[in-house]
Amino acid sequence: MATEFPRFGLLPAELRLRIWHYAIRGSWTCITLERTRDNQDITVGTHPLKAIAHTCLEARQVLTEAHTYIEGIGWLNFSQTLYIMQNIPKGSVYWSRDYPYQQPPVGQVQHHHKLFDHIQHIVLTPNSRQELMVGLLGWLREIEPPLKSIICVQPWPLPDDREAYDSDRDWIGVEETWDPTFTNSPTELDLSTLKRAIEHGEETGDYRLAHGLSTDEYRARVGQLADRLPRSRPFGRRPGRNGYWVASVELGDLRALVQNFDSSPNLYLQTVGHIRGSSLGKNV
Repeated sequence: MATEFPRFGLLPAELRLRIWHYAIRGSWTCITLERTRDNQDITVGTHPLKAIAHTCLEARQVLTEAHTYIEGIGWLNFSQTLYIMQNIPKGSVYWSRDYPYQQPPVGQVQHHHKLFDHIQHIVLTPNSRQELMVGLLGWLREIEPPLKSIICVQPWPLPDDREAYDSDRDWIGVEETWDPTFTNSPTELDLSTLKRAIEHGEETGDYRLAHGLSTDEYRARVGQLADRLPRSRPFGRRPGRNGYWVASVELGDLRALVQNFDSSPNLYLQTVGHIRGSSLGKNV
């Protein structure tokens, strides 16, 4: 700061601290962890504080007021940090020997860094229906992190506007697009609307995430679409083949798990397409 603005040191101390406050606490961090070839965990994503932390004593004072130092990772303001968990392979919640160079299993992350003792906002993106959110949330429920927001990224079908049952269109297939949210780094994602929804709540309308609906509205709508399926169904037409029915059941399971967290986190829904593109959070 002194190099770019030589007279910064002449400002009153209170004003300098206020400027450092905005510089350090004004932006969100979005990270994931990756395992290097020498078995070290490194953060990947937006991590703007590495240089600021060593600027001066005033900057460090402001930094330590809201940030927590995690050994091997660095300083994080967990109230403004999104931690993304993706590419979780089957059976890896506690341990996996076939997972050497990607994001480490969540059990290892907790063992090495105690990261889940602090995480408040988490994005869960399993790579298959076999690794559903329910398994990940069940593990998180056991260790009780102080979660305030849980963002579940999976194929949430877009509700249609029809009220009447259609014997053909109502039997939509269950989407299976379990692609990773990003390829190399969380910096590829457009998370602006998601961050605002966390800060201000999705009830304001502008920040609704589930196809332009709040989570409660989305649950009610897919429930209505699932309930209109006839009791007497055509041969071979099972509820599990209806995307709305599957979404309604899975969302019910997720909400039941989330409600059991002592920290009472908010549940948000995203699809890979939404969280990747500029249309994130808009009515599509």
